[in-house]
Amino acid sequence: MPDVPIVKTKNLVKKFGSQVAVDGISLTVNQGDVYGFLGLNGAGKTTSLRLLMGLLQPDSGSIELFGQEKLGARRRVMSRIGAMVESPSFYGNMSGRTNLELLGSLGGSIPKGRVDEILKTVGLEEAGTKKAKHYSLGMKQRLAIGLALMGDPELIVLDEPANGLDPNGIIEMRHLIRRLNEENGTTFVVSSHLLYEIELMCNRIVILEKGHLLYQGPPEEFGRQGLPRFRVRGRNDPGIVEALKQIETVSGVSMSDEGGVLFECERSELPRVHRTLAAQSLDLYTLQEERMSLEEFFLEQAHTRSAGSLS
Repeated sequence: MPDVPIVKTKNLVKKFGSQVAVDGISLTVNQGDVYGFLGLNGAGKTTSLRLLMGLLQPDSGSIELFGQEKLGARRRVMSRIGAMVESPSFYGNMSGRTNLELLGSLGGSIPKGRVDEILKTVGLEEAGTKKAKHYSLGMKQRLAIGLALMGDPELIVLDEPANGLDPNGIIEMRHLIRRLNEENGTTFVVSSHLLYEIELMCNRIVILEKGHLLYQGPPEEFGRQGLPRFRVRGRNDPGIVEALKQIETVSGVSMSDEGGVLFECERSELPRVHRTLAAQSLDLYTLQEERMSLEEFFLEQAHTRSAGSLS
């Protein structure tokens, strides 16, 4: 089945005074994607999501939602979109159930039994009668996602949906998103600082850096840019480091904090690597190809900056 774009941006720019928050970003989210937004603080993730939802207007560039670019037409398709972009805000003296009934009705009539279904879906069926002011942050996150689901949307935009959840809650959130995606075909755009969760949950990711698009595509393809990277483990790792540094076609040689030695070279150079190490009686235990994980990438980015944190 061919990809069907439901979100497209072209050369999107947003400035706040002299600061360029989003700088020429072109994105494509296809129907059925679980699309992850990653970047350091200030990279432009939340600003991009607010632009998509019409909460901000771009200074230049274009946005298409379900094929509609004109602002009036895009507003008409907003009923097909659910979102949690701003921090969850509810009526504290009302129960979770009443909040869903009241706020959900702003988008139209609510089918009978829908609120019960949503409370069960987000794991709040036992807390539905509890006042929202007594909800934990994690429970408010669940309630906000429940509100986003009320209209049975085709596209759901979530900004940090796992914020405030304990480890078990994070896993449940991931399973919820994957289940809704697989069973209902719901498309998700998710911003998160939980790199491991994004890798497990998303079939496509975008990485932003200071408002620029750094990468867009499948997470498994990200680490395949440039030369292949390998990890070798042996009896004498320092000796392996020195031997590898003598091979002119090998680069990026370093001891790994996780054990072994990392290096980069073309795959065709591996026999030469084996011969060189064997000639120096450097016994090998394992040699395997690796790709840079999202976590390693962000740690590498963080080490090159005087400010900024993973988000």
